[in-house]
Amino acid sequence: KVPAWLPVDLARVAFRHIRYARAVNFGLRVAQLCKMAFSARLGGMAQLPVSCVKPILMHTYLDESAFRPDGEFHDRYFPGLAELLQKEGYQVLVLPVMFNVRRSLRQAWAWTKSSSSRFVNPYALYRLADYVFALRIASRAAHLPEGPLKFEGNDLSAMVRGENERTAYSVLTSILNLRLPLRLREQGIACSALLAEFENMIPEKMLIQGFREHSPDTELIGFQHGALYPHLLCNFTPPEERDIAPMYDRVVC
Repeated sequence: KVPAWLPVDLARVAFRHIRYARAVNFGLRVAQLCKMAFSARLGGMAQLPVSCVKPILMHTYLDESAFRPDGEFHDRYFPGLAELLQKEGYQVLVLPVMFNVRRSLRQAWAWTKSSSSRFVNPYALYRLADYVFALRIASRAAHLPEGPLKFEGNDLSAMVRGENERTAYSVLTSILNLRLPLRLREQGIACSALLAEFENMIPEKMLIQGFREHSPDTELIGFQHGALYPHLLCNFTPPEERDIAPMYDRVVC
């Protein structure tokens, strides 16, 4: 609805720019995902074991300090944990997220292929249907919530919808995590446990939900690597969220 004081021509121009901005944002996000997937597939395929009895999957972040020249993997989030588990007789698969790397994504994934550690390249497992699935989920999220949203008498629906449209397609890689446990199961990999960082953020919920649906026997363990302080509200789960949100089986602090 155009306000009476706003010239109609100006309103039409503004509407067209908003519509174009949405299209550009969508195109950039999809292009970014395609580039990431293409680079990962060129860099190296998934290093899945031929035979493995219920391995442990570790989800962690790789920055430039993780890449040691001799192929040794330095894990800043879980230093020494993989080595300890392997000494106890467990096989560890590392699910990496490339973060703040100075080399190209293709070079980063190529390094994991030559490393002495065993990495899982999820983009080597995903299918076209998984990418279509992620786009559909993001599209649904961009149009949520339905109906008015009021706060202290003010209708915030337009603001929330605008934020959804701006950010819904920025988590496509996280949405793909919903399908990763399914693709691992198809490869004959049934993980006994998932070890991942706990921040109670949206991206980690996807991986948790994926295991709940496709690998319900996997134990889900989160690790809180920082200090808990009252104003970091996302770390504190209210009873209403506890009953509906995907959560780890336990969180180690």
